[in-house]
Amino acid sequence: MWCRTERAAGDAVGLPEQVLNAIQRVHKGELCIDAQAMGRVFSELTAPKKPAKVNPEEAKLASLTQKERHVIRAVVEGSGAPNKTLASRLFVTEHTFRKHLTSIYQKLRMANRLELYIYAIKHQLDVVPALNARGSQPDRVDCL
Repeated sequence: MWCRTERAAGDAVGLPEQVLNAIQRVHKGELCIDAQAMGRVFSELTAPKKPAKVNPEEAKLASLTQKERHVIRAVVEGSGAPNKTLASRLFVTEHTFRKHLTSIYQKLRMANRLELYIYAIKHQLDVVPALNARGSQPDRVDCL
């Protein structure tokens, strides 16, 4: 139950009585909030939420699948090795490997492997994720 105290400038006589009444109600377990404060609370709750600012780089990185991250690590670790060699290391066909590269290039707005290599090093995409408490990689993918 809500109660409110009115603080009119000309109602100084009733103020102590209102305070005592409010104290008694609070003691009984009621919640006493003044009308202005209640208005602010309701307006805050009903106001449309502003979307959080999204960092474009974080959004690009978040769009990558675990398979694509494995491909990126293979590209960085391979240091210029041909697609066929990198694909065989990941146990996929060269065609599948190229499809993953195309998807990565589109998501990260890259044109070639050199740009991908530089971007991956800069954003530490070549680093294997740390082990979790169970001793395994958190987002581990065993195969492509």
